[in-house]
Amino acid sequence: MRLCRFSGYLATTRLICLFCLCVTLASPDDCPPVDRGWWVRVCDAKTEASGVRIDLGLGGVAAQNTRRYWRDWHHGDPTEFELPFDRQDLWHARKIWLQGTTLTHKKNVYLGLGFGDHITKHYDFDDHEDHERVRDDTDEWKCP
Repeated sequence: MRLCRFSGYLATTRLICLFCLCVTLASPDDCPPVDRGWWVRVCDAKTEASGVRIDLGLGGVAAQNTRRYWRDWHHGDPTEFELPFDRQDLWHARKIWLQGTTLTHKKNVYLGLGFGDHITKHYDFDDHEDHERVRDDTDEWKCP
């Protein structure tokens, strides 16, 4: 048992050393990109509502019990954010469900759900909108 823990420690130490070496000595082209996972971007310029409520969960009918309120976004908040730490089950999930609900009735919200380096779905609504997306999907993003 102790040998397994020590082996895990050595592997972690090697990874940290490799990362530090890559950061300090190598050019950016020599270091592989970090897989970003799922993220959300709000287009402040196209969002007329005072804010948006965001609910999220895993995709698929069987995963409906994972869907819950995540956060509200308001003008002045950062326009791009990663998924919450307490939802690590979603960070690299193959399929995710997201629902946006405007906080100001009949005022437009424009937001995007992204994975890695691309937008998988843009949402453009004045009430609410929800979709399930697979991380390989791509969609347009038209935000000035």
